[in-house]
Parts: sequence; C-alpha cells; structure tokens
Amino acid sequence: MQVNSPRVATSSRHARPPRGWRAAVPAVAVVLVLVGCVDGTAQRPSPSATASRTSAPTVTATPSATADVPAPGAAPTAPDQPVPADPGAVPPAAPGTAEVVVTSAQWQPGTAAVEVSAYVSVVEQGGECTLTLEGPGGASARTSQPALADASTTSCGLMSVARDRLAPGTWTGSVRYVSPTTSGEARLTPMEIP
Repeated sequence: MQVNSPRVATSSRHARPPRGWRAAVPAVAVVLVLVGCVDGTAQRPSPSATASRTSAPTVTATPSATADVPAPGAAPTAPDQPVPADPGAVPPAAPGTAEVVVTSAQWQPGTAAVEVSAYVSVVEQGGECTLTLEGPGGASARTSQPALADASTTSCGLMSVARDRLAPGTWTGSVRYVSPTTSGEARLTPMEIP
C-alpha cells in the first residue's frame, strides 16, 4: 500500500536547491559550533538537532593572596640581590686610593742612572710622584715631579736618580703618588747598581 503525501506547490525557478547546498549546511553548523567553543560561550544545539552536546565546565582564575609566585619550573629570584661581579675584574681601589703601576725600573748604563716610569689609575691634575730608592747600609735617594693627566691615567713620566747619588750594591724602593684627593704606592723589584 502506498501513501500519498501532499505536494507543495513551488515555482519552477525554486524547484531544486542549488548544487552544494546540502554540503554547505553541515559545514556552516560546524563553523558555528567551533566559534562557540573559541569565544568561550556554549552554543545550545537547535531543537531540530538529533545529537546532543554537553559543554565542559569553565575554569576561571581567582586572585590569590600570594602574589609573585614563580611559574612551575622557573628559577626563584631574590629581591634586591646584588649582581655578582666579573670574576676576572680587578677590584676597585678603596675611596681615596689609586693603583700605581710601574712600567719600567732599571739601571741604565748609558745615562748612568736608575730610571723608573709609572702611571696612576686615576685621571686628575695636581698630584705628585715620588721615587724613593733604598740601598746598602741604609742609604737612600729620592726624587719627585708633578704627575700629568692623560686620556685614561695620570702619568708619573720618567723619573731618574743619577749614579753619583747611589752606592754600588742592591737597591729597591717605591713609587708613591699623592694628590689632594688620592694616594697610592707601588714597590720596585730589586736591582743591582755597579
């Protein structure tokens, strides 16, 4: 037995849906469901849908009393912790002191004198360099001259003590720098005077 269904009158131009229409409807439904998932709101299925969907519970962050908690796996940091110094760096001199560097100290037969060159690790005017030599039997000799600032240091220049002020034997000594704000000293290695 065959059941006749009522026919709906349609115009000839709308008699057949456009090609691909049946494939487009499910695609649009999928897009709408995905948009609902992305923006965080659950989309309710339409009453004509045959499958049901449940939404997952929503998790929201609540402020806690413990601020500045490091993320898992992050290294903890201490506030106001000093930055470690470069292990190869030379520690700075104490305030008011400077490093004196002797670049040359030797007996010069051509000039018949002990000649010493040095510089100071500050840049300033108004200082004085003093070469003090100590020899056999408590003998000593001294010379001083003004220090001159250059681009990165203060130079003591070339200081010399003539042979007529030095007895034969082993001599040692120091170079001392003094200014109104800074001072420093370096010892000399022993040298032989003929």
